[in-house]
Amino acid sequence: MLNTFECQQCGQRLYPKRRVCPSCHAQKLVPVPDPQGIILSTVTDPNAQPTNHVNLVRTQRGVLLLTRSATALKEGQTVSITDNNNKLISTTTDGDI
Repeated sequence: MLNTFECQQCGQRLYPKRRVCPSCHAQKLVPVPDPQGIILSTVTDPNAQPTNHVNLVRTQRGVLLLTRSATALKEGQTVSITDNNNKLISTTTDGDI
């Protein structure tokens, strides 16, 4: 499951975690579960194997992320997002990769 981070002072949400909030410079960033999102755009990268589809995803909390997927996903599709050794992976919510 993916955690994004929220500033406890101003509410800014971000990923990955930083030392200070880019909006208010506070140092109180806490992890917040943010496991799903919506595909906004997708492209195929024929040079990156095996996960050769790159997706722009907006999480439920509004954070924009670039993820990869093994199969082509569609704009508007709901996906689960996982962090696999600092590589963000999108999978369909029905279990397909």
